[in-house]
Amino acid sequence: MQFIINLIQPELDTMAMAQQLLFNYSLGKKTLMTNVYRLEPATLLRIFGNSLESRVDNIHHFNFEKKSYYEDITKVADELVSLFSTACKNRVDLNNKNILSLSGGHDSRAVAAALDKNSIPFIAATFLDPNKKYSTDIEVAEKLAWKLNIECERYYLSPPSGNDLDTLLRIKNGLNYLAMAYILQFFDNLSGKHGSRVTYITGDGGDKVLVSLDPAQKMNSLDDLVDYTISMNHVFSISDVAAITNIPENEIIDGIKNNLSTYPEKALSQKYVHFLIYERAFKWFFEGEDRNRFYFWSVTPFNSIPFFDYAMKCPDKIKSYDTLYQAFMSRLSPSIATVDYVGRPRVNQSTLSRHMYDTQLYLKRRLIKSSLFPLYTPFTGPSYNRKSNTIKCLQQQIDNCDIISRHMSPFHLARVINNSSKYYKTTLNNLFTITSFIEKLFCNTRTISKYHGDYFT
Repeated sequence: MQFIINLIQPELDTMAMAQQLLFNYSLGKKTLMTNVYRLEPATLLRIFGNSLESRVDNIHHFNFEKKSYYEDITKVADELVSLFSTACKNRVDLNNKNILSLSGGHDSRAVAAALDKNSIPFIAATFLDPNKKYSTDIEVAEKLAWKLNIECERYYLSPPSGNDLDTLLRIKNGLNYLAMAYILQFFDNLSGKHGSRVTYITGDGGDKVLVSLDPAQKMNSLDDLVDYTISMNHVFSISDVAAITNIPENEIIDGIKNNLSTYPEKALSQKYVHFLIYERAFKWFFEGEDRNRFYFWSVTPFNSIPFFDYAMKCPDKIKSYDTLYQAFMSRLSPSIATVDYVGRPRVNQSTLSRHMYDTQLYLKRRLIKSSLFPLYTPFTGPSYNRKSNTIKCLQQQIDNCDIISRHMSPFHLARVINNSSKYYKTTLNNLFTITSFIEKLFCNTRTISKYHGDYFT
């Protein structure tokens, strides 16, 4: 990116910045730089040497409206297991150390079961996050490893340091949320112990392909879809975004509406699925996978095209309430499927327990469907106080880099900082990621580097 900036000296794209403040990523082909665009997935770029002309062709675009109405869930699950097994075999390297990032949920467990089913050698690794929020995950992960008779390495992570944040900023240039910097310790530990000849395997993507992404809110117009998309995915409120960027709310909404209208699906519900895959998954999760690859090769079988294509064509009615995922897991490994899941009942749990769980999901969806859904906040968590390193560093960036104040309202930035305790950490970390990118790329400084030995909690 620094090469691009030095070469063409682009300006900041304020609308892209507004979208990134709102969602944590800009939409469509936009980047934070004007006249610098993302290549869409499945794009063929041709450069003609003699004339220096170029041609860009998209050779495939998923249309999630195209469903195959499979009726026999048993046959569907069997086919998914076969495709998933092939995906696992194609992604491991028997000359490398295969390390699975194992948690207590569905997705990494499915990968573990498939690796074991196909006699692929691997070990598991799990970690306790700095806030010890996911301690139950470690317990379940180790229980799964014991069931499979595989080694499971446990790592304890500290809060990220300024050095961690600076490293993530340098390797990803703001495309990966800086609050994820804590995971770099995990990668440092793994590569320190096992070297770089590692195939790092994750369950990323499982939360998208085998569950129903059908929106809970019935929509009658594209305006309804825009409202629902913002309500379910916003990080900052749209009023805050408009105030910070000096872009009227209606212009931000029109930009989102125009982007949604370009999707190939006609049904509004499936346009929302397209948003979750092409915007959230491709812009959020794929950038995390790219981050991993700065340490070792990182893969997930859920992104295998044959598996993904088949799974996304399964109708939502057989995916609802984990029905398809349960059948899939039971055929991969009945014994693994019965181990406790973090946050959800076991596959073989009583009908009453499953009914209670399904009822909770149903009531949650009904709440979102009601007139209260605009109040839904997808990101939750604690706040930063005014003296935290994140807020201090953010203030120094604003003071030292005039490009930030040129593109963001100093008054509203000051209001956010002075009222930092009223914002979730996820919200402020999103802003902090953007200001860090602007400062590095356009002002050629990194205030974060002055905090190398300090923790960001």
